[in-house]
Amino acid sequence: MPTSNVERTVAVASGVPAPDVLLVLQPGRVVSGVVNGSDGQPVAGALVTVRGASGQPVFTDPNGGFSLELPERAVELQVSLGERS
Repeated sequence: MPTSNVERTVAVASGVPAPDVLLVLQPGRVVSGVVNGSDGQPVAGALVTVRGASGQPVFTDPNGGFSLELPERAVELQVSLGERS
């Protein structure tokens, strides 16, 4: 099956609903990304979870990067840092 990597930046602001992003992946696939703050700088230590899944959350690395295996069902990623989401 052909694979492709498509990069898309999704900007999210506090207090504003996040835009929907549809990811169509084969079961067991891994989604990777970078969390940046409003200043454009990487956010180290942000918690990235799959909402409603029992899998382990991950923390972003010093460069804001993360990789997370997705379960088979539809998922929603949640990113949080301290008291902010």
